Amino acid sequence: NGQYTFNNYTDFLNNKPSGFQQAFAGNGTTGATTHPDISDYAFYVQDDWRYSPRLTFNAGVRYDLEILARPQVRNPDPQLTAAGLDTSTGPSDTNNFAPRLGFSYAFNDHSVLRGGYGIFYGRTTGIMLGTAHSQNGINVKNISLNAAQLTALGLVYPNVLTTAPTVGSTPINLLLFVHDYAQPYVQQARLGYEREVFSNTSLSITYMFYRGTHLSRTRDVNLPAPTLVTFTDPTNSQTV
Repeated sequence: NGQYTFNNYTDFLNNKPSGFQQAFAGNGTTGATTHPDISDYAFYVQDDWRYSPRLTFNAGVRYDLEILARPQVRNPDPQLTAAGLDTSTGPSDTNNFAPRLGFSYAFNDHSVLRGGYGIFYGRTTGIMLGTAHSQNGINVKNISLNAAQLTALGLVYPNVLTTAPTVGSTPINLLLFVHDYAQPYVQQARLGYEREVFSNTSLSITYMFYRGTHLSRTRDVNLPAPTLVTFTDPTNSQTV
């Protein structure tokens, strides 16, 4: 809907914006209105086995399937193709089996040892998928105008543009899924010993383990190579 920027309150009161931004739907596209549909399915089975009055085992497995709508628009820019980037890439991870194991062993009526291990899959969030559907460089066109361009177009706050002008196009950020994207998951394990020290009071010691894998994040693949910068500190004349 448009956004004005003012350098200070005085400029705001005098209606002198320093900049303006607005987004428009790309030609022949649905713009920012997309359909990043998600369907979730999960199945789980478990069995408990009492080997003896003191020892019990638990075993189970869960299967998670998250079906994410594939982005419909492929940006044909040859630079993207050369870099192996495809804005229409959609996540398709279908091997998410998560085992669960556990046991409990009672040494006597006053002490017990318990342990367990499991894998737990997370979800790809709707905002990640929705961004990949709309921020492909085609669906949305961003316009950024400075004060001189605002004056030339006769645009005054709080008015906004009805159509995209021929000036002010800004570089775009593309957000897309990597071709080998996988669902995030966490491994969790616990081993604990509990002992009744006296009536109605017990002491427990537990070791817990957590490890995350394929945790979802956004990474800038277009960063330039790092460069070494040196400067001299005027306070002590040292070069850093």
